[in-house]
Amino acid sequence: MNSCLSLSRKGEKVENASELHLTERESMILGLLAEGYDNKKIGSYLFLSEHTVRDYVSSLMTKLKAKNRTQVVASAFRLGLLN
Repeated sequence: MNSCLSLSRKGEKVENASELHLTERESMILGLLAEGYDNKKIGSYLFLSEHTVRDYVSSLMTKLKAKNRTQVVASAFRLGLLN
């Protein structure tokens, strides 16, 4: 397997953590997702609208090739983005 790629559950290639470019805000939201916060709680914690949080979560789903929030967190742990 290429050292820069790993396989997702569907066999799609997913970039490794060093190839992913998460913004500081995306990283913050990822951490809060991993803690189990919903969009409303994340929004109030970061002073963002729920809609803006949803957009960030959507961006994370795209970057991590995830279908839902749970897969975002699972992929992030697998790639070493979360401890």
